[in-house]
Amino acid sequence: MHQVSVLYAIIMGVVQGLTEYLPVSSSGHLALINHFFGVGGDFGLSFTIWLHGATLLALFVYFRRDIFDLIRCWAPSHHHDMAAQRRIFVYIILATLVTGPMGLVLNKYLPSLESNLTVIGLCYIATTIILVVSELLSARVARKQLDHLGAGRALFIGFMQGCAIPPGISRSGTTIAAGLISGLDREQAARYSFLVGIPAIVASFALDVIKPAASGTPTPSVLIIALGFVLAGAIGYVSIAGLLALVKRVKLYGFAVYTGLFAIFLLLIGTGALKL
Repeated sequence: MHQVSVLYAIIMGVVQGLTEYLPVSSSGHLALINHFFGVGGDFGLSFTIWLHGATLLALFVYFRRDIFDLIRCWAPSHHHDMAAQRRIFVYIILATLVTGPMGLVLNKYLPSLESNLTVIGLCYIATTIILVVSELLSARVARKQLDHLGAGRALFIGFMQGCAIPPGISRSGTTIAAGLISGLDREQAARYSFLVGIPAIVASFALDVIKPAASGTPTPSVLIIALGFVLAGAIGYVSIAGLLALVKRVKLYGFAVYTGLFAIFLLLIGTGALKL
C-alpha cells in the first residue's frame, strides 16, 4: 500500500502540474487517476486540495511582478504612469464579479460530478468545441490591447470563466478562447487568462479548504502530501512558462484534438464500454 501511495502521489503531482494551466482541464485527468487507483471520498479530496495549493503557489511566484504592479498602480505616486495596469485591474474585478456568483451556485453540484467520468467526458467535448470555435472566430475580430479590453468584454470573459467550473471544462482554455474572441492577441489572451484566474482559483481553493471532512476518514501522510506538492508546484511553474511560449506559435486546434480524444476515452470508461 505504501508503494502504491507513493506512485499515486507521483502521478497525481506530475499530472496536476502539467494539466492545471494547459487548456486541457486538470480535473478530468485527476478523476481518471483516482478511478484507476480506487481513491475517492475525503482522502482524494484532501490530497487534491494540496495539489491545487501547490499550483496556485506556482502561479503567484511566476506572476509576482504582475501582481505587484496591479497593487502598486493605485499608489498616488503612480497615478499617471500606470493607468494601463489600473484598467487591467478593473477588468479583472469585473470578470470576478461575474465568475464569483456562478461559482457559488455551481459549487454545490460539484461533489456529484467530480467522480462521474461520463459527465466529465461530456464536459471535455464542451472544451473541445470552445477551443475550435474560438480559433474560427478570432480571425474575424479586430485586435485590441489588453488595457483597452473594455468592460463588456471583461464581463464576457468572466462569464466564460464561470462556465468552466464543472470538471472537464478547462478554465485556462475557456478564458484564453474568450480572450481571442474578444480581440486580444494570443500572448495577451494567455497572460490575461492567468491573471483573471487568480481570484477565482484562490476562492475555489478557499472553499475546498473549509469543506468539512467526514470523521474517521484516512488522510494522506506527510510524505505523500510533500511529494505531490513539490512535483505539482515545480511542474506547474514550468507549465505556465511553456504555455505562454507555446500559445504564441501554436493554435488551439492541437489541444482541441487532445481534449476530444480524451473525452471519448472517458465516455468509454464511464459507460462501461472500456474496462480499466
